[in-house]
Amino acid sequence: SDFPEALRIAAGGTLVIDDFAVTPGLSDTDRRNIGALGLRALVAASLRGGEGSLLWAIVAVSATPRGWTPDEIALVE
Repeated sequence: SDFPEALRIAAGGTLVIDDFAVTPGLSDTDRRNIGALGLRALVAASLRGGEGSLLWAIVAVSATPRGWTPDEIALVE
């Protein structure tokens, strides 16, 4: 993956990032690769086939920072 830390987080549950520039826990590689895509915020919900087994993910993205509402997160999930 081009996003090793983000993928690790998403594999464990829903990943919600309001602003990649200030989110703790992301690697420099994640920040560089995500920035190259022009993304600043995302919600990623995953379907897992077991512990650590990521089968599929759906992602909503934003080119600007944003505070995702509980309803938006629930919709993606």
